[in-house]
Amino acid sequence: MALLFQRATPNDASAIVQLLALVWPHQPANPDQVATALAPPGHATYLATCQDQAVGLVSGFPTVSVAGEIRWEIDLLAVHPAYRGQQIGRRLVQCSTAAGRAAQARVARALIASDNHASQRTIAMVGYHMQPEEMTLYVTAPHRSAHPATGAPIHLIPVQTLTYSGAWLEGAVTTEAVQEACARQAAHGWSTLGTLVPQQQVQFHGIVQHSGFACIGRYHWWIKPYELRDDPAATPGCHHGRPAT
Repeated sequence: MALLFQRATPNDASAIVQLLALVWPHQPANPDQVATALAPPGHATYLATCQDQAVGLVSGFPTVSVAGEIRWEIDLLAVHPAYRGQQIGRRLVQCSTAAGRAAQARVARALIASDNHASQRTIAMVGYHMQPEEMTLYVTAPHRSAHPATGAPIHLIPVQTLTYSGAWLEGAVTTEAVQEACARQAAHGWSTLGTLVPQQQVQFHGIVQHSGFACIGRYHWWIKPYELRDDPAATPGCHHGRPAT
């Protein structure tokens, strides 16, 4: 079986939608959203193909932390059910990790569900390490009417992913911060607003729940700091550029 690993372009949106439908049949992807996410130069989605069929993908993009550090986010990893067990996921994560190094990120990370042992094994093989603190992920749907802005200083990260457009709230999860984030969500029309709350910080869970956020599940960050000697072009078999066709 000959596999090809290469960076996706907006022309691959249809193939990506078909692959996502096979992996997550109850969460249909929107072709327009996929094409929009693929367009920015900072976003990097890699496809694994076999005989011109998409059999795996990984998406990633840079974000900036509260402290101003560039991070590489591995946002989505999917492998065709019929092609699992062939190390495709590991090779895709290697490709995305190399793209993050090329983007001058200081660290690569992935948020993985606490019970997703398959993804945990895959990313551990590439040198990522699980952080001990368990996090609860909360998200809210679009607000029909804007929450009154509070003017609270917040760190809000707008993102365009293969499955949604939205923002992540990082930093202090106070009532004022959450209300300000919801106001900006309404103003920008983001489909999703998400935030992570450490499992042990009980006092903050009530704040986001009272603001209409729903619990998605429990997760851990998996982290890989970049070493100075890392070479973004050293991953064999990854084609980091591909002209549109």
